[in-house]
Amino acid sequence: LLERLGYAPNLEECVSCEAALFGDDAGPFVTIAVERGGFLCSACSPATSRKVDPNSLLWMILARETLIQHTPSLHFSQEHMAEG
Repeated sequence: LLERLGYAPNLEECVSCEAALFGDDAGPFVTIAVERGGFLCSACSPATSRKVDPNSLLWMILARETLIQHTPSLHFSQEHMAEG
């Protein structure tokens, strides 16, 4: 729904430098940049920002791409729920 309305956050790349947020080239954490519509990689993140595990982004992508009627079958860890 957020994607259709144009409000979906960028979950794949840093909204500042466009670096990958997860995968082999990604840093150890990302931070939320609400005002910029996505996340910042660890290199672009301010030191005082709340760190988020990049694997949480994978769960967010999975939830975004799962049909609404199937979302109750997704099981997120407590850690990922706290970050999401």
